[in-house]
Order: sequence, then structure tokens, then C-alpha cells
Amino acid sequence: MKNKMKGVILIPTYNEAENIGLLLEQIKNIIPEISLYVIDDNSPDGTSEIVREFEKKYGNIKLIFREEKEGLGAAYINGMQDAINAEFDFVIMMDSDLSHNPTYLPNFIENIEKYDFIIGSRYIKNGGIKNWGIHRRLMSFTANLLIKIMLRTKVKDNTSGYRAIRISALKDIKYSTIQSQGYAFLYEMLWRIKKAKHSVKEIPIVFIDRQYGITKISKNEISKAFKLLFKLMFKKNY
Repeated sequence: MKNKMKGVILIPTYNEAENIGLLLEQIKNIIPEISLYVIDDNSPDGTSEIVREFEKKYGNIKLIFREEKEGLGAAYINGMQDAINAEFDFVIMMDSDLSHNPTYLPNFIENIEKYDFIIGSRYIKNGGIKNWGIHRRLMSFTANLLIKIMLRTKVKDNTSGYRAIRISALKDIKYSTIQSQGYAFLYEMLWRIKKAKHSVKEIPIVFIDRQYGITKISKNEISKAFKLLFKLMFKKNY
């Protein structure tokens, strides 16, 4: 696959030994030439050891090992900084639990040539969710509706973690100053993209709930996310 821009996929991990090997193989089968940074927060289940084996197998997979569990936002910032240092043109953000299907990656790469920020959307035509119960669907719908209304975004899927962003846009929104952790990091980034008036494109994805491992969204994280939402609502600049 040929493209003018050079990109890297950022995959934060914590206790994903059951999933990470499968994901890396799937990605490499679809786009062998794509680079990957796996940012692991010292997983006790041996996730980093599996990634190190893939480092040996492929020349463009890199483990970024962090001594402590500092959260999703800090992991992404770490990976973004390394991507900037390596002079990549864009990064793709995706989950490590197989909920983000790698078959969509070529579409992300095609669209990042035209737009600053690409969101894999579950809530547009041809998008969807599999294996979620009514509680998770209702929670996601409510969160998206609140973000859309309070932050005045025109995006259908404000909480999707499957996304791509140009390095130029990352620098412009001062990504390294984002202090929110967990999934609040995702919509604070979107809020900054909106404030900076960068171009945004949603592309359809079908989200498949994880089959292995444990979902890591806590009640405390949800509480912090809502507090940040009210803070951003009245904040003028980042």
C-alpha cells in the first residue's frame, strides 16, 4: 500500500497479554509496512514480553515501556512525543483489546491525507456496536449526547478511541498540556481540535466488545470525565 505521508499506530496496553499478539499479527497482515508503538504501563501479565518478541520479528514495532501505570492520556502523550521525534506525519490511536478492527486502517490512512483529524464512528451510517448490553449502550449514548451539546461539537461519536491525527495538528493543540486521563483525554483532544478549527472527518466502524480480559473503565474515571466536561464547557482557551 502506497501513501505519501508516514504514520505510526499508537497502542496503549495494560494487562493485554491475551489480545496484543493477535492484534499485532492482524495489523501486519493488512499493512506490513506500518510502524507501531506499543506503550505498556508495566503490565504484570507479561504483555511487554510478548511485544518484545514482535520487536525481534518485525523491524517497525517498538515497545515503549513505562515503569508505572499512569493512565491512557499519559500513555498517548508519551507515544505522540516519540512519534514527533521520529518525524512521522500522523498517528493512529487504537485500543489493544481487539475492539477496533484493523481492517479499517487503510480507510484511516486514505482519509488522513485529506483531513487533520479522523474519527472512527460507531454512530454514523454503516457504523455500529456488537456485543454490548443495554446499560453500556445507554451510557455511551448519554455521554455522547452530553458532549455534543455542552461542547458544541458536530461529531456523532465524541468518545471513540479509534482515531487518527496529523502531527501538525497535534503540535497546534499543544497535546502535551492535556492533563486529563482515561477516556476524558479523548474528548478533551476533540475539544481542542474544534477550538483550533482543524478539519474533522468521521468514518464508519463497527465496534466489537472485547472477548478476553477486563474492561478498565472505573466509576471514578467516569466521575472525573463528567467534571472535566463541565470545566471545558466554560473554558475559552486551551
